[in-house]
Amino acid sequence: MKKIATAAAIILLLGSSLSVFVYFRYLQKPSVKFLLHMTGITKPRFVKKESITITWANRDISVIRYFNTRLSSNINYMMIHGVTPQGNNHPQMHLISQAITDVTGMNMLVPSITGLEGEKEMSEAIRDISLVYEGLHARIPGDYRAFGVCLAASGLMVALNSVPPEIYPKKVFLIGPFLEGKQLVDFYNSNKMEVDFFVKMAISMKSDHFSEKEKILISRAIRASEPGPTDTAAMKKILGQKLFNDMVIMDLHNKGLENIDGNMMFKSGKKIPDCKYFILHASNDRIIPQVQGRRFNEFLKLSGARTSFLGTELFEHTQNTVTVTGFIKEVKYLINFFDELFEGDVAK
Repeated sequence: MKKIATAAAIILLLGSSLSVFVYFRYLQKPSVKFLLHMTGITKPRFVKKESITITWANRDISVIRYFNTRLSSNINYMMIHGVTPQGNNHPQMHLISQAITDVTGMNMLVPSITGLEGEKEMSEAIRDISLVYEGLHARIPGDYRAFGVCLAASGLMVALNSVPPEIYPKKVFLIGPFLEGKQLVDFYNSNKMEVDFFVKMAISMKSDHFSEKEKILISRAIRASEPGPTDTAAMKKILGQKLFNDMVIMDLHNKGLENIDGNMMFKSGKKIPDCKYFILHASNDRIIPQVQGRRFNEFLKLSGARTSFLGTELFEHTQNTVTVTGFIKEVKYLINFFDELFEGDVAK
């Protein structure tokens, strides 16, 4: 019933005066088809997925590649996952990658980046993102776009700062980025009960507050976490009552995260990259508050970068799909946003 109601609402939103011909033509827009895929109303049809390995800088890099079986494109979209134990196998990464590839023909490249779960320093994970981007660009020819989610969105921006300007992507799509790592950690410490517990665990992995035995338990709990809001009852069973309680009330500290700011995202005194930045940030984001995304957007604009920002109730990165009710409410703005994001990149 929800799918039927959503389809009916879309028809009404498109305007009752539209002819049947215009209406069905509208449904062929890549942005509309993408959003229908994300709601689950339709499913990607022309996508295959394969695991590949590329060697770069004496390292083997595991990558999931999505490609369109009907359309051929020379555009590669590198996606960096956020803080998640599933890494590049997270169901949301799979859904978004399939949806983009199906409607545009672009190839989605989703590398495995270790360290985004707290077991490495943030600075190490950022260096890996930079290395992987350069390796993909060298080994898989084509034009490049980049896509980062959650903490990795801002990590991606820092990583791209060190790549040669001639291979900097022409578009960067970010979901839920932050501008100031120190402000973000201060927010976590001031709003302890509002922060998803997974973030507490990921950031705590490098804390001197815990013993090696306790860190093993935290790592085990991280690996047991499922997509979506963290099941705190399940985490408590793994961690034990005392460790769980300590993690609820303790102040978080992570030097690598706290050091990130706008100055790390653009080279000082250098020309702003020839790139457009697209930022989507959910108002109900429990990992990075939307105000951080707005500040990020303002920073980019003040730096002279071209940006497009959409605050939304959708695409919260702990959720797997777009909600039906949210889609109905925001469809017009979402279509405009993705029209602009996909412009010029849709294979014929």
